[in-house]
Amino acid sequence: MGLQETAKETGGRTALSLRDGQSLLSNLMELMPWFLKRGQPVKPEGLGTFRITVSSSGATPTDELNARHVKGVKLAFPPEVELKRTLEDISFEIIQ
Repeated sequence: MGLQETAKETGGRTALSLRDGQSLLSNLMELMPWFLKRGQPVKPEGLGTFRITVSSSGATPTDELNARHVKGVKLAFPPEVELKRTLEDISFEIIQ
């Protein structure tokens, strides 16, 4: 589901207009990377926590650790418990 469809669905469930919903989501998409790049988690209430995780080759002693030791950067998202619960009864079908 893209930004436009999300804004449209949100607008139908709230007092936000389509334009307001688009603006809200656009601002969130701009702000999230800003906070994440500064090492701050982003936690939209009821949704979960977005944070950056880094893997490295390590260095001993740790004061020698620098950017060249970084092997990978990932975006982690553990969902809130309530969100996970809403998906517990999900079912699947084979489509032929």
